[in-house]
Amino acid sequence: DRPSIPPAGVRLAVSHGDVTAALEIPNEWVEVGIEQWPAWGVTLSETAAEQATRQGVAWPWMLHSITGGELDEGRSTSTQLSGPMRIYNLSALPLAIEPIEGVDLIGGIVDDRPPIEVERTSTSLVPSVWIIPPGAGAAFIPRRALDHDPLVSVGYTPLGGRSWTPLTPLGEWSVTEEQYTAFAQLNPSPTLRISSVYGDRETYFTDPDRGELRWSYQGSSRGERWWIAGDSPLIEAGQPTRIELRNVTPRDLPFSIEHGPHWIWKEESGWYGPYAVTWIPSHGSLTIGIPGYQAGTRQIGALTTVGPRTSWQVE
Repeated sequence: DRPSIPPAGVRLAVSHGDVTAALEIPNEWVEVGIEQWPAWGVTLSETAAEQATRQGVAWPWMLHSITGGELDEGRSTSTQLSGPMRIYNLSALPLAIEPIEGVDLIGGIVDDRPPIEVERTSTSLVPSVWIIPPGAGAAFIPRRALDHDPLVSVGYTPLGGRSWTPLTPLGEWSVTEEQYTAFAQLNPSPTLRISSVYGDRETYFTDPDRGELRWSYQGSSRGERWWIAGDSPLIEAGQPTRIELRNVTPRDLPFSIEHGPHWIWKEESGWYGPYAVTWIPSHGSLTIGIPGYQAGTRQIGALTTVGPRTSWQVE
């Protein structure tokens, strides 16, 4: 039997206008003061990203400091980052970051697929990248000292992963020995990898152990609307539930449940999470575990979507 679904953690959210991004952390991490870590928000307009892609230049990500859960309007330039920190993606596009050796990522996903542009050389030669989906936050926990190490964004597309778009510098990151040893007791679960979330299509709708509910999930080409289909999206309040979720679209999609955390099950390693937002590759599938929710209507789709999302009733 599978271990029981872990309880809900603590939600750390930030906002910018109508857009929200959130990070879920386990309850036991509250006492180490993660909510007091420096927080940064990144923004990027889709129009600016499209123009940059056509011109073959880096996406103009903008990095802002966060105070009191709100994004500061001023853009930070030549940003100096210090100590453990949180970064929130307040755009409608995935943020891809080159991993830094000796740093744990919490709340994000590792995309270990090769670049999609086979006729061009990718500007990023690392074997994998960190993904912070739209509307997600991530905690960066250093395990060693850093001295002005560059934090850079990698060209990325929801149509299949890394692209040839040039790197975007986000800032320089320094961490002292005192700063990283203060959080040595934090032992996060391994970060979920894209290569591990492709489901077995032959057993997806026939294996009774995959979940109490089975949903297919899709969004529009621009992520403006969201749908689920399959078993009735109705569960009992307070009842932990497993859901088998498949992305049936030809693009990667973010998945989130309004004001609710979820966990990801992998047979070889157990529960990953908690997550506010996960990133599901095209035709990939995930086993979602949700702790008992209170009664009410939940919206499903990207947290950054202002438009219609599909509803889910908890009674």
